[in-house]
Amino acid sequence: MIEAGMKNYRMAQPSPTRISPERLGTLEVPVLAILAGRSVMHDPATAEETARSALPDARVEVFPDASHAINGEHPEEIAALVDEFVTEVEAD
Repeated sequence: MIEAGMKNYRMAQPSPTRISPERLGTLEVPVLAILAGRSVMHDPATAEETARSALPDARVEVFPDASHAINGEHPEEIAALVDEFVTEVEAD
């Protein structure tokens, strides 16, 4: 499905731009950042560094062996992380 989308999908709108660390740091909601360590869509090391510095209270999880299709590669682990995160947030 991903391959078909990459081959046949055309964006009608411009691609999103990167959110500045300063703007990212203004978020006032709990954040769970799940990053793919082998993504070709972003620089994983820069994304992790930005998330950790701009969002010091965020939970940042990196899957070093995951591609940008992380949700299909690690569905059980991601579901467990989300469940744990939501449980923690609801307990606060």
